[in-house]
Amino acid sequence: MADIGAALRAKLIGTTAVAAILGTRVYPDRLPQGATLPAAIYYLISGTDETSLAGTIGLAHARIQVDAWASTRLAANSLATAIRDAICAATVSRGTWDTVGVEACTPAGGGERYDTQDKGDGSDEPYYLTHRDYLVSYQG
Repeated sequence: MADIGAALRAKLIGTTAVAAILGTRVYPDRLPQGATLPAAIYYLISGTDETSLAGTIGLAHARIQVDAWASTRLAANSLATAIRDAICAATVSRGTWDTVGVEACTPAGGGERYDTQDKGDGSDEPYYLTHRDYLVSYQG
């Protein structure tokens, strides 16, 4: 089965506009302690396989959340926009991400929040988060 999360990461760090902001700081599941900002995390919220009476037909659907973390609200929102453009623009939402054939990627909502995280030195550093959900149909 295709790993759509790894394919998404490869797509993001392989896109010039996103890589200029993040380098390779795109992580699965959670932001590592002491991570350098800006950074992004992604995780699968839900997924399903297309089926017929004969079984699966090779097309899968995933709802993926991508969180854009930064030290200011403006930077978090700008990063979220760059991520959206990298995976959902008309010219890129269909094609190959790493080795996974993607049929479609559409935005599916999101939000913003403010958080603090202990950096291990006794101080709480503010983080701004802009999260967006995406619906991805891919060859699974």
